[in-house]
Amino acid sequence: MRKTMTKVVVGAAFWVVVSHTVSGQWVQTGECGDGYINAIAVAGQTIFAAAELSVYRSTNNGETWGAVNNGLPGNYDEISSLAFNDDKIFAGTLGPTSATWGAGVFISTNNGDSWTAVDSGGLENSEILTLVASGGKIFAGTSRYQCGTFNMYTCGGGVFISSNNGTNWTTSTNPWSATINSLAISGDNIFAGPNGSGVFLSINSGASWAAVNNGLPANSTVHSFAIRGDTIFAGSYIVRMRIGANVYERSMMVSR
Repeated sequence: MRKTMTKVVVGAAFWVVVSHTVSGQWVQTGECGDGYINAIAVAGQTIFAAAELSVYRSTNNGETWGAVNNGLPGNYDEISSLAFNDDKIFAGTLGPTSATWGAGVFISTNNGDSWTAVDSGGLENSEILTLVASGGKIFAGTSRYQCGTFNMYTCGGGVFISSNNGTNWTTSTNPWSATINSLAISGDNIFAGPNGSGVFLSINSGASWAAVNNGLPANSTVHSFAIRGDTIFAGSYIVRMRIGANVYERSMMVSR
């Protein structure tokens, strides 16, 4: 029997596909740029897609897309992540080479018509892998990388927090200095996926963190989260062995 399904947007290389009112069928929408779709954000009837070097916007459920890059860095700085905070949208960037790191975080206050760099303090030269926002705060997961003369030092990594729309950032107090591949937020719960360390949870806006790895394989890396009701899902694999790619679920109602 034909069933009505909620419209869902999924990122793929070079295009976006949408599920229409058919039984389980995906239909390609209008093409939106070149490269991978790194992130998708939806607000009302507007959909934003981060397609490597550009941000694209659709106001008709993905049928057509237009680039909205005014103020974004260009120069091969990849757009890695998108997040809404009230009526503002934020875009995180990655750098193109090992010598040039990301351009930080950009904000749009006019539905993507123009963008402004906002990380004037705390996130200089950082690669942003993931962004989430809630309650007036923005959380950025960053990449850890080799830096300095002859790459003698290790820089970056960890979770950064801004409470003034990205103007200033502070490092979250956490027990690791690692690449943060993924973040998810639900109410007072913030989940982080540090490289090779499973999942960490903060219940106080990033002031402190605790591992919540019961049931996860040792040395897991979580690249993605999804939350449905009181359940969180984590996409995990073992970094060095590149095995154990599975989805795990956990109730957010249980203790750590």
